Amino acid sequence: MTNQDWAKLLKYLYENQGLVYVTEHLTDENELINERFFDELRDKIEFSEEMQSDAVFASMLSHLERIEVISWEQEGTSSTLILESKGFDIAHEREINKGQQELNASLVILTIGIFIATLMQAASSIVSLEGTERLTMLIFGVVTLLLLLWALYRSKNEGIFELP
Repeated sequence: MTNQDWAKLLKYLYENQGLVYVTEHLTDENELINERFFDELRDKIEFSEEMQSDAVFASMLSHLERIEVISWEQEGTSSTLILESKGFDIAHEREINKGQQELNASLVILTIGIFIATLMQAASSIVSLEGTERLTMLIFGVVTLLLLLWALYRSKNEGIFELP
């Protein structure tokens, strides 16, 4: 199971009011037996190739149930896959983080735009300077630009933000 498969399932449950209805879900040994349910979820959620195996898929569901992220409610031959409060909190936090990352990336792009406009304005004023003043301002501008590029490179590699 890849790191993102369980997150995709939680997101799907989160977006569907925390419930997925199933029929003929469990045996007495608490083993998942409904391959049709697996196939339906696979059709709705883009899981990794590894999740095409029913055993791996069942293992993921069993693990999430064991750590009390999801649960099953059985009524006759029908069952409901339920997102528990712990799972809801995880899915909600992931959604908030995703929104914050998108906002941060937008702010970075805006800041870069403002910086470029400022550099252009500074460059136009450097043209009117002469001698050592011009050289000093050019060196300052180049160093500032290099520092900005280094900061962008470093934060991109450390995963601080992702540019779209």
